Amino acid sequence: MVLLHGISSGAASWLPCASLLAADARVIAWDAPGYGNSQALPMAAPKAADYAQRLQDLLRALEVRPDVIVGHSLGALMAAAYVAEAAPAQLPAQLLLLSPAQGYGGPGKEDKAREVARQRLDALAAVGVEGLAERGAARLLSAAASADAQAWVRWNMRRLDPDGYRQAVAMLCGDAIDDYLGRSGEGVSVRVGCGAMDIVTPPSGCAALAERRRSNG
Repeated sequence: MVLLHGISSGAASWLPCASLLAADARVIAWDAPGYGNSQALPMAAPKAADYAQRLQDLLRALEVRPDVIVGHSLGALMAAAYVAEAAPAQLPAQLLLLSPAQGYGGPGKEDKAREVARQRLDALAAVGVEGLAERGAARLLSAAASADAQAWVRWNMRRLDPDGYRQAVAMLCGDAIDDYLGRSGEGVSVRVGCGAMDIVTPPSGCAALAERRRSNG
């Protein structure tokens, strides 16, 4: 099982989940390019396909064909690009998109893309990584989350690299998940899931993506 994190996160966000899965599967949770100790991509404004290429390189080096790829939030966009770009021998049987970030690169979304990029980059400039981490738990967790869970989110967000985050923002605002899901590899089962109280990727948007996926086969 290959686990791909979201834009404000990192591999460590998967630890509680991976600890459960490890009883029944080999689990690989990466730090995306520009996150943790992973080398950033060479371009300022990468596409999801650029992240997907790095994932292909990683899995080839590990000599792994994934059975399941799970993408959370922005990781879902990377995962969709992977199944669109990978050779048949590297395709998973299942793709699970959790609270998928769908991207703002599609037609008619230019104004929204500029606004989202401005908001995120202005926030980074104003409060820095530390400030983003301090307020991140309130957006990423429910009000009932434990103090330990909140502390874990803040610790994980403090590991963000500003340049890697800027690249990820550029990808979020310059790409679109539908472009990739329309080319998903033959035989790959795609499922979409979402938390009922998610305020970042609300259930309505996730349901619409799932419906489009069903309509397109």
